[in-house]
Order: sequence, then C-alpha cells, then structure tokens
Amino acid sequence: MSADDKQKCMLDLLNRSSSLKNLRKWDIKKRKLATLATIKDTLQALVDDGKVHLDKIGTSNYYWAFPSEGAVIRKRKLDELEKQYSNLLKDKENLENSISENTKGKEQSEERAALEEELAILELIYSNQNATLEKFKECDPETLRAMQSKSAIAKDAANRWTDNIFIVQSWCRDKFNIESADFFKQFGIKDDFDNIP
Repeated sequence: MSADDKQKCMLDLLNRSSSLKNLRKWDIKKRKLATLATIKDTLQALVDDGKVHLDKIGTSNYYWAFPSEGAVIRKRKLDELEKQYSNLLKDKENLENSISENTKGKEQSEERAALEEELAILELIYSNQNATLEKFKECDPETLRAMQSKSAIAKDAANRWTDNIFIVQSWCRDKFNIESADFFKQFGIKDDFDNIP
C-alpha cells in the first residue's frame, strides 16, 4: 500500500467517524492493517498537510477531521488561484499597454531605416578610428609622462641599491681588509659598476 493510499484510508476512517480518535486505541483496533509507527507517520503527514487536526490532551494525542473540511480547503485554494489569475491578467494588460506606449514613434519607416544605416556607418568609422588610435598609443603624451615617471622611480631605486653595495664594500674593506677589486671580483660585479647619472 502506497503512502497516498494509506493517507486516503486514514482520512476516510476519520471522516466516517465524527469523533476524536486516540492513537493508542485506534492502533489496537487496526493492528491488522499497519504498525503503530506507520499509522503515526501517516497521521503526521495528514496533520502537516492540514487535512487532519491534532489535539494533545494530557499525554494522549487525539486526531479528528470534518468531512466538509476538504471541500472548504479546496474552495479556499480555488479562490486564491482565481485571485492570482486575475492579478496576472492585470499585469499582462499593463505590460501590453507599456509595450504599445514604448513602440509609438518607433515603427519602421524610410526615415528610420536611413537613420539606422547612418548609425551603422558612424559606428564602423568610430571603431576604425579607435583601432588607428591604438596604434599610436605609444606616442600619447600621457603614456610618455607615465613611462618617464616610472623610469625615474626605477633609476632612484637602482642608485639606492648601488649605494648600498658600495656601503657593504666599504665595510668589508675596513673590517676584513679586502680591496675593492677583490670584493667586486668575488661577487661577480664588473669594474665599471657605478651609479646611473
């Protein structure tokens, strides 16, 4: 028996008897049909769906349902859906009105076709000029200024490190009595090593 069939069976039993059902007493009577756990799970599913009501009185759980309640729930759902449908129809009408307002004056005409053709030509010219401009970007004054600024920063950094090497060379000469030529030779530094003017 599938879960839906079990739910229908339980709902029929609750609807036929117009009294509260206690789970323990009900289980004893229906032991042939299902186990307590199965009945509990099925009833809980019906409670979660809102088809059956549950009242806890003391330590007992009582389940009940009205036969007409299903019709009331379906009627309420139908009213909700009809309201949503009418709202969607209004939205559709508003969108159609908005589309018709926005398309006024944009109908296809000879003048519009000529303007679209002119726009396409101008866009082509613009893209060609941008491509030409890219070729000459290296000669752009702003690019040249940025390159000069970066090269000045790099030159200052190189001179600072050159000075640091000379300071280390002086310290080694004073501390270990190493000549400049030997120091440069030992570290693979050329003889013409000096600051950048």
